[in-house]
Amino acid sequence: MGHLKNFRHYIHAIVPMKEQELKYYKQFAEFLNKYEDSQDKSNVALGSYQTVRLVSGDTQSHLKNKLDTMANELENPFIHIRNWIKGEMFNLGALISSIAEKESCDVRKQEAIKKLSADREYMKKLSEGKFHIKGLFKSSSSKVKKQTELLEKIAQTERDIENWDTVKRFLIVYLAEIAIPEFRQTKVYKYVTAMQGFSKMELMNAERHQLCWHDFYDLTRAHNF
Repeated sequence: MGHLKNFRHYIHAIVPMKEQELKYYKQFAEFLNKYEDSQDKSNVALGSYQTVRLVSGDTQSHLKNKLDTMANELENPFIHIRNWIKGEMFNLGALISSIAEKESCDVRKQEAIKKLSADREYMKKLSEGKFHIKGLFKSSSSKVKKQTELLEKIAQTERDIENWDTVKRFLIVYLAEIAIPEFRQTKVYKYVTAMQGFSKMELMNAERHQLCWHDFYDLTRAHNF
């Protein structure tokens, strides 16, 4: 679980970094766009050659337009990893909680046994008329009512002790036959699915990058000197 938490923090930082990547390309294009504008003005003022525009042209081959198109098509593949880690941690946490509940049955049973022993001891003293600090200022009718309530309480605690054994057996069967096998199967399926989604999206992004920069490279070759 600790490794997953560390990895989650890492992916939490990676996701916005990947989204920031396109902004760097756009800033790069904006810089070149301003450069070409300034060169164009200088050339007009000097009456020299017209500036070559690779970034700020009207056709789709020009870099700014290509980047705008690519920005709308590119997707962030790390979202698949983030969702996978989130789901894995949630499922693992639920499984750990179920195991902890099973283990706590023995603790709660022991607490109920101690409570039952104390109540039986108190009931014995009430029945024998012995002094007890709890009944010091009680009338006879109050003591009879207290005995009745105590008998009901003892009966309920006895049922609780038996029920904790039943609950534990149910949780053992549930964990062994349902929860753990399903966790293992889901764990593998979610992991493979996330990696498939990640790699597929990276391949699609790579293809879009290749198309963008291949067209721009061809455009620059048209201006070979």
